[in-house]
Amino acid sequence: MESEDTAHGKLVGLPFDELRKLAPTATHQHRKGGLYIDLGIPQDTETGEAFSDKEGRERRAWLHVYPHDRAVYLRPTSEDDKFQKLT
Repeated sequence: MESEDTAHGKLVGLPFDELRKLAPTATHQHRKGGLYIDLGIPQDTETGEAFSDKEGRERRAWLHVYPHDRAVYLRPTSEDDKFQKLT
């Protein structure tokens, strides 16, 4: 079984059309290689305010779609530059 770093690392540098074949729904690639869907900024259903952590940093929801199991991650929006939009 490949380690997570190896599996993700093999995706770095692949042309976008190749990445789309592997994960057709992916919208972004993380700098380490994983493919994600940007789910946007979650909002509090009662107040409509953007979700943030204890330090007040706004979070973005990312759905990891490849190469491992699907999972949702909430990451600070300050890390958005670690993701490249697949065009």
